[in-house]
Amino acid sequence: MSQYLLGLYFSGLCDLYKKFLGGFGLIALPMLAAAISICLHPVWLNIFFIKYDLGVAGIAISGTITNVLTFLLTFGLLRCQKHLRPAVHMIDSGIFIGMKNYLAIGGPYIFVNLLDFWSWEFQTLACGYVGAQEQASQVLLV
Repeated sequence: MSQYLLGLYFSGLCDLYKKFLGGFGLIALPMLAAAISICLHPVWLNIFFIKYDLGVAGIAISGTITNVLTFLLTFGLLRCQKHLRPAVHMIDSGIFIGMKNYLAIGGPYIFVNLLDFWSWEFQTLACGYVGAQEQASQVLLV
């Protein structure tokens, strides 16, 4: 289902915009974008699943197109809101400003979490040398 990975990415972006707009009480905007793109979804299914006979890949491509269209419509409707326009922009090189400060705080945190994760994995592997029942009980503890 690698054809749908891009669709899942845009679906996640749409969910972020829904939460963002929900905080401002503008739930109708993402609903309108979703309604328009869902109404066009049978067209994409007809093209890729029936006409080109792509099977499951055609369904995944149709879903990806629907999710991308939902994102673009939501983003366009969001940009039409004058009071929210400064908060929403396309990704550019400005997102890396201050990254050094974030990494200075987040880097050690990530390292400590990795040590914690690796210690649990090491314990599980070590229990495998003792016996299957011991390893199963360790897995249940995790």
